[in-house]
Amino acid sequence: FPSHDSTNTSMAVVENRTKYDFSGLYTAVYSGLQWYGNFAKDDTENSRVVFSAPHNNEAVDLSKDSADSIVFPGKSQFRGIAASSSGLLVFLEDRVYILRGNDRSNFSVEQLVPEGCLSPSSIVEYGGGVFWAGKSGIMYYDGASVRNLTSNNLGVYYTDSLDLFNPVTDRVYGFIHKNNLL
Repeated sequence: FPSHDSTNTSMAVVENRTKYDFSGLYTAVYSGLQWYGNFAKDDTENSRVVFSAPHNNEAVDLSKDSADSIVFPGKSQFRGIAASSSGLLVFLEDRVYILRGNDRSNFSVEQLVPEGCLSPSSIVEYGGGVFWAGKSGIMYYDGASVRNLTSNNLGVYYTDSLDLFNPVTDRVYGFIHKNNLL
């Protein structure tokens, strides 16, 4: 990486780049395509995902009005993407969308749940489903429905612990170890 001096910071710092400078911070494979997700930095940009050409997973059109681009409404922070058995989940800070279909001609987007994701590092794909940390608990989408896995056993202990959570400086990590979600 270039040095972080004042004359060269835009080359090394993602925050100083626009979403059109690179394909995405987040990536997943769904429907035989490579997907990349970018985040909205301010009120002039929206969160979007772009997908590769079917014949080449590295062929991605980053132009602003690309047909290989899907823009998500609102200005909330992009948190990540993950593939499930029934669609590509797109995580924003205040909601989760699911993108379904197997070709650009039949892709559809709908809101999956009106609760977002706290931290990109909490998103875990496993067995056709996806886990993530939301504001009300650890969520799981099994390909058919979303369940809150902690509401019955952690309840207010989980939600109260988030009073001081700052998504800019704090992280929630999730991973699978010996067939257990940690």
